[in-house]
Amino acid sequence: RCYDPEPHPSGVKSIEYRWMLDDEWPDSNPNGNWLPYERPIIFEEDSVHKFEYKCTDNVDKTREGPGKIYRVDSTPPITIKSFNPDAYVVDGVEWIDTVHEIILEAEDPDPTGFQCNVGVDKTFWRNTIVPDSYCEAVENCMPCEYTQQTCGGFNLYEGPIIKNEESCHLLEFYSIDELGNTENVQTNCFFVDKRHPEVNKDNGNAIPDNGEQQFITQDNPQGEFHWIAPQ
Repeated sequence: RCYDPEPHPSGVKSIEYRWMLDDEWPDSNPNGNWLPYERPIIFEEDSVHKFEYKCTDNVDKTREGPGKIYRVDSTPPITIKSFNPDAYVVDGVEWIDTVHEIILEAEDPDPTGFQCNVGVDKTFWRNTIVPDSYCEAVENCMPCEYTQQTCGGFNLYEGPIIKNEESCHLLEFYSIDELGNTENVQTNCFFVDKRHPEVNKDNGNAIPDNGEQQFITQDNPQGEFHWIAPQ
């Protein structure tokens, strides 16, 4: 915006501007010509923009503005999920215990190389219990909206997550940066298994007996044992 101050203003004749992209004139204006300002300006490239502008009145007096530097960032963050300790994984299918921590770490990438990444603001997550089939293959995992489950709201990530429910879990998460650039929601399905394995012994054709003194214990007060033949 430009105005011609008192006293006796002749009025504004033109407003012009130009910018450099990473210290070079952009392809759209390779010679660095002054361009007439006609509408709001939008920088479409992620990088460093050095913006210059000037105002001319009707008697051709010109004043150049001080110029500004703009770092443009339209790239969303990337969130990485990990387990501590590591999950047990077979063909992409993951199992964890209730003692495992789920850790979400976000970074704001800088594809320009000119430090134009503004930084991560917040990370959000939600967890939904889903049928086992969603965890049985990586390709079966999908956003909650495509399942038959009731989807809750997203939570602000404030530290490692612990899941106590033994089931197939659908974890969804995303991050936003300080400019509001929002990552697409990521999904991860995994099993939570907190039960110890069960051991069954097959005695085959063994003959049960009891009363053997050497086998009597607190857990075996009858001194039970089995007779078997060598194989």
